[in-house]
Amino acid sequence: MRNKTAYRVLCELDEKENALPVYFQLVMGIVGNVLAVGILWTSRLHHQWRSFYIFFAGLVMTDLLNNCACYPLVLRRYVSHFTWCLSEPLCDFLSFVETFCHLTSGMIVCAMTIDRYLHLTLISRQSTAASRLKYLGVLSVLLLVSALISSFQLVGIGNSQLYYPGSWCFLDFTSKSFGNRIAAYVYSGLGISIMTSTFIIGMMTLRITCRNAENQALLLDNSLVSGVYDKHVTAFLITSIFTFVFLWGPLLNYGVDFNQTWHRASLCEEYSSLFK
Repeated sequence: MRNKTAYRVLCELDEKENALPVYFQLVMGIVGNVLAVGILWTSRLHHQWRSFYIFFAGLVMTDLLNNCACYPLVLRRYVSHFTWCLSEPLCDFLSFVETFCHLTSGMIVCAMTIDRYLHLTLISRQSTAASRLKYLGVLSVLLLVSALISSFQLVGIGNSQLYYPGSWCFLDFTSKSFGNRIAAYVYSGLGISIMTSTFIIGMMTLRITCRNAENQALLLDNSLVSGVYDKHVTAFLITSIFTFVFLWGPLLNYGVDFNQTWHRASLCEEYSSLFK
C-alpha cells in the first residue's frame, strides 16, 4: 500500500524550488529529440535504416515520450507554486512512464552495443529488408518487456510513491512490503544486468574498432560501414554507455539496497509524524 502520510507531507511542502532546471531539461529534450528525428528522416536514403538507425529511432521516440508525457505534469507543480499536487492516478501514470522509458532506453542502448559487436565479429552480415524486419521485431519485444515490468504497480505488485519535491513519482523503494520488494528487485536487477552488459560489450567493441584495421577495410568493401565504423556512431555509443553507468547506476543501487531504504523509510515516518 502507498504510504499515505508521506504522500500528504510531500504534497503540503511549503518549499519553493527553482523551476529553471525543469524548463531547461524540457526544452533541451524536446529540441534535441526533434532534431534527431529530422536528421534521421532527411538522411534516410543514406543510412538505409540499418540496425543502428532503427534502434536509434526507437531511443529518440522513447525519450520524446518521456519529455512530452512527464514534464507537463512536473511543471504544473512548479507553476502552481506548489499548491497543486499529483493525484494518485496521475502518480501511477507518471511512475509507469518513467519506469518504462528508463528500462526501454537502457535495453535499446544495450541492444545497439550488442548488435555493433556482432557486426564486427560476423562481417558477412548484410542489411536487407528481412533483417530490418527482424530488428523491428527485436525493438517491439524490448518495448513489450519494458511495458510488462513497468506495469507491476498497476496490477498490484508494489506501488508508486511521490518523491521530493512532490513533482515526480516512481516505484516505491522505501516500502517493506513484499510486492514493492519484488518490483524493486526486478527493476534494479534487470537494470544492473543491462548496464553491466552494455559496459563490458561496449569496451570489447571499442577495443576491436581501435585495433583491427583489416576489419574496417573489409566492411568498407562490403558496404557495411554505415552504423558500424562511423565515428559519430562510436562517439554516441561511448557517450551513452558512460551516461547510463554514472547516472542510472545510483538509482539502481538505491533500489536493491533495502537495508538503507528501510532505515530511510522509518526516518520518513518519524518525520511525517511531527505533522500529524
